[in-house]
Amino acid sequence: MINADLDLACSTVQQAIQRICEHYQVDYVTLHVFRSGEDAENKPYVRTNYPDAWVRHYLLNDYVRIDPVLQMAEQVAGPFCWSTITPQGQQLEMMQQAVQHGLGQTGFSVRTSMPSVVVACFRSMHEMREVATTGSRIWQECATN
Repeated sequence: MINADLDLACSTVQQAIQRICEHYQVDYVTLHVFRSGEDAENKPYVRTNYPDAWVRHYLLNDYVRIDPVLQMAEQVAGPFCWSTITPQGQQLEMMQQAVQHGLGQTGFSVRTSMPSVVVACFRSMHEMREVATTGSRIWQECATN
């Protein structure tokens, strides 16, 4: 169960994302539901509080095809720090573009007990140690859900 202090009774997913950010003191949260087949390409389910300019840039460049965080999330069954990923080529360029859009370089993703859901918590301008600590807390709370 997610932390009892975290009230997610919201009318929208965006409101829940904002509450998660405030509760865990992270800058950005993305909820990504993996889909298969045609739905994966045509109807992705993603909710985020990333800056609109980055979301537009990400979509216009079709970064979902090369996003190293999504690729890692599809491969692992648990949490991971983004520092364990070594982006190459276009992936590295994508990550550099994210920084240019005001995002930091550190993050943590949790694949929940439902295999299709990944919650990515992203901190801009914070130390990796803090990200790992926050990610650990989130993972422990998701694992008991």
